[in-house]
Amino acid sequence: MDTGITREQYKQLQAILWEFRKVELPDTRRRDEKLQRLTGLTPDLIDCCVNNCMAFTGPHLELTRCKECNELRYSDNDWPRNNFPYLPVTTILQHTYGNPARAKLLETYPKPFLDQPLNTPPEKISDWWSGKRFRELRMQGYFTSSTDIAFQIQIDGFQVTKRNQHSTTPVILLNLNLPPEIRYRKQNIICPFIIPGPSKYKNLDSFLQPLVDELKILGSPHGINTYSAYQGSNFRLRAYAVLFSGDGPAISEAIGMKAPGNAKKPCRFCEVEATQAPNNHYYIPHPKNPSATSRPLRLRKNLRQTIELATASPSIAGNKEGMASLIFKARLITIRDNKKNCPPRPTNPPLPSQLRY
Repeated sequence: MDTGITREQYKQLQAILWEFRKVELPDTRRRDEKLQRLTGLTPDLIDCCVNNCMAFTGPHLELTRCKECNELRYSDNDWPRNNFPYLPVTTILQHTYGNPARAKLLETYPKPFLDQPLNTPPEKISDWWSGKRFRELRMQGYFTSSTDIAFQIQIDGFQVTKRNQHSTTPVILLNLNLPPEIRYRKQNIICPFIIPGPSKYKNLDSFLQPLVDELKILGSPHGINTYSAYQGSNFRLRAYAVLFSGDGPAISEAIGMKAPGNAKKPCRFCEVEATQAPNNHYYIPHPKNPSATSRPLRLRKNLRQTIELATASPSIAGNKEGMASLIFKARLITIRDNKKNCPPRPTNPPLPSQLRY
């Protein structure tokens, strides 16, 4: 039920209607509890900063204060001052495969692409499955079954109010196993969590940590034991993040690029070099006669190689390549370039229920 008002306003409306008209509106908490019982989808509550600077996950799991603004994590009664719900992707996929028609669609659409020869490019590029990256991943041992899921991660913040006073950022998964004509419909989009507002986050990596941890489990060779209503039997569910999309700032933050003014190479598309000013800020000079003093810009040939460099030598990557941190793209194997430089795939990964945030 989308009322378009806050919960507090809804409670006030409940009280007014009951007092003057004896009309009882349904309680949103009971509705949510009933919905969770019917679907089996129960979100995990992830602690985050009261100012939405960062989430207390991964290396920040045990912190009691925010690293950005130093605000306390817990209130006086030891309750988290702020949190956000995270809906496990594994549970969503397992419920999806419980529907025979949907399970059949997820398995049959990628199958023709899996039957393509690895060393021969297709005559027509109709989808991501027709591209070079899919064939590379197959050669590296990924996508061995038509039940393997390919995800595109999409992130794009927006302002909730017209006055630009409340920023929030949904994190969306697009299931590439669905045909393109239905892939982008609202009912087929997975939104495991929304980075809360009103202030914009300062540590994106900490909010993405639960999703990264779960995708690493789903991307392991053993996957997760799941029942397919289409096959009528169990199989090993595996899912990989293969694409990342969003607006310019979101992609730069997710990649881990430094902000303009702080990096010698601030652009993720080309290798333009900035000049350091006396105040230690970097800027791109604009000569009066570009043809006489400037050189043709070179494009970054392979951004994945830059991410590999950030993994191997953070200091070099930070100073020369404009990388700010070893963010989630450096930890999702299928978005990286070279398997021989990747950490070994875990043979006995933890179950999603064993993850701690």
